[in-house]
Parts: sequence; structure tokens; C-alpha cells
Amino acid sequence: MKEWIKKFQLPLLAATIVIVVVAGAIFGVSAAGSKENKIKKNLNLGDKYLSEARYEEAIVEYEKVIAIDPRQVPAYVGMAEAYEGLGNTEKAVEIYEQGIAAVEEAKLAEGIVLEGSERLYIGEALILESQGLLE
Repeated sequence: MKEWIKKFQLPLLAATIVIVVVAGAIFGVSAAGSKENKIKKNLNLGDKYLSEARYEEAIVEYEKVIAIDPRQVPAYVGMAEAYEGLGNTEKAVEIYEQGIAAVEEAKLAEGIVLEGSERLYIGEALILESQGLLE
């Protein structure tokens, strides 16, 4: 019996390692896909609420997106627009600035410009201009 165990011990160990590695890879890919699906779902829901003037609900959805991935420019833009809809332009400017900070961080860290980032700068500028704080 001991001979049988010795003979198959190494192949069984190798097979177990392969199974664990493959399962980990599958789980990793699945988790990444799940993350992207959650972002898409929450962005779509936030956009829906925003279009229906359900601003508080939109803000909650956009916050969920940013919690998953703080580089999601559309979430900052949508959240800022929701705060504008609530009449809270000060908070809207704050959100635009948070988004701009995320854009600048990505640019410095990785040398990339996040898609749609111009909307953050334009949105903030429009609010500041409407308040007479920008010419």
C-alpha cells in the first residue's frame, strides 16, 4: 500500500496544484467580469434615475460605481449633475473636483487620460461661470 502512495503522491500533488491554479484563474476572470457588470448596472441605473429627476437615488448609484472603481468619469459627471438638480452647486463642484483629481492621478501614475474627462472640466467651469466665479 505504501508503494502505491509513493508512486502516485507526486502526480496527485501536481494535479491538485493545477486544479487550484485553474480554479483561481477562472474565479479571477469571473470576479473581474462581475465588477464590470456591477459598474455598468449601477451607471445605467444612476443615469435612469437622473433622467427621471430622482436625484438622491441617482447619487446612491453613482457612489456605488465610484466605490468599485474611482476612475469612472461618468459616475462623477452624473453625480455632479444630480447635485445640480438638487440645487446644491457647491457639492456639484466638489464632485467635479474629485473626478478631476482621479483623472489627474491616472495621468500622473500611468500617463493615461481617462475617457470623457473633459466633461468634468467643462461641468465645473459652467457652474463657476454661472456663479460669476469664472470668466
